[in-house]
Amino acid sequence: LVDMPAAGTTESSGPELVDRYLADVPQPQRDTLAQLRATLLDLLVRCNDYRLLSTVQLQSFDDDAALAHISGIVDYLTEHYSESFSMAELAQRSGMTESSFSRNFRRATGNSYTDFVNRLRINKACQLLMETDRYITNVCYDVGFNNVANFNRRFLQIKGMTPKEFRRQAEARFGSAA
Repeated sequence: LVDMPAAGTTESSGPELVDRYLADVPQPQRDTLAQLRATLLDLLVRCNDYRLLSTVQLQSFDDDAALAHISGIVDYLTEHYSESFSMAELAQRSGMTESSFSRNFRRATGNSYTDFVNRLRINKACQLLMETDRYITNVCYDVGFNNVANFNRRFLQIKGMTPKEFRRQAEARFGSAA
């Protein structure tokens, strides 16, 4: 679909590739949504200018029952990230003691329970910062943090920049939100 630079040359950024491609496409074809989606997917596959935002991959270990419980908890957390819950509540929900839950959670996800929840919420915040123009304070509460200072501290720790800087960079790369 798209001519890519020869091996060994530097690749353009994603937005530049899209602009370059669309400049050569006739208007009727450009208006075809399916064609555009296919083209964008092709460009994304070929683009080497990206930043991994999240991976949630459960690691296998010997206790399949515990892994199944943790998988259910991860699904629950992913759906209910904005709600308030404690590790004790989730341990009870999965039928484990807190120490067993903590150990199994870390082995399955590679993160402590607290780190996992913070990372999940920060990734959801990134999504809202890119897709909406909501105030950062509102985004903080929307994703389940109940303290703006803690939200800003965790955001900086995980993303290496403040929420304001993240939004500014996202707008520069992908255009304005909503």
